Amino acid sequence: MFRRRNSRSLNDKLRATFWPKKGFNRVMNYMVQRLLRLSGSSYSIAAGFACGAAVSFTPFIGFHILLAIALAHLLRSNVLAAIIGTAVGNPWTFPFIFVLLYRVGTAVMPLIGFDDTISAQLDISDSAGGFDLSVLAEYILPMAIGGAVISLATWPVFFGASYLMITGWRNHKMKRRMQKHHKRNNADNIASSETE
Repeated sequence: MFRRRNSRSLNDKLRATFWPKKGFNRVMNYMVQRLLRLSGSSYSIAAGFACGAAVSFTPFIGFHILLAIALAHLLRSNVLAAIIGTAVGNPWTFPFIFVLLYRVGTAVMPLIGFDDTISAQLDISDSAGGFDLSVLAEYILPMAIGGAVISLATWPVFFGASYLMITGWRNHKMKRRMQKHHKRNNADNIASSETE
């Protein structure tokens, strides 16, 4: 009943995955509307979104949703908002995020005691089963440290922005309801005065 008349080719499906036909604005508007309509306190929703957004600044792709859920539970915030917040990290933003993580991590590492090469300090052998672990340590450790720093720095930013957005939208919605209620009462009063 809901199938397409003409099925899409694999090329069309791949293109739609990376560049939606209706554009990214529609996807972003949907995410914002979904976030605004969640039930719960403004703090809970904003904190949940901030948890998801902050976790997306870590190099642990594939675990972002699990980490966001765990952090949301820890902060007693909205889990669904945390899942929505992980959309900040997506295939379009990951390359920029990873470069930022690595640069921040390499800048912070000497401050916390990593002066020499990481592989020497961690005492990692050159290879394990044909896989060079020192290369992994050279990139993943700085990105993890950079991710921790950036996550701690961005959580308050995402929390503040989403909290202001949610409370503003809820106040606007409440004013509209009050105006409709006031108009309805005025109409009822006029109708009752005319019948008298």
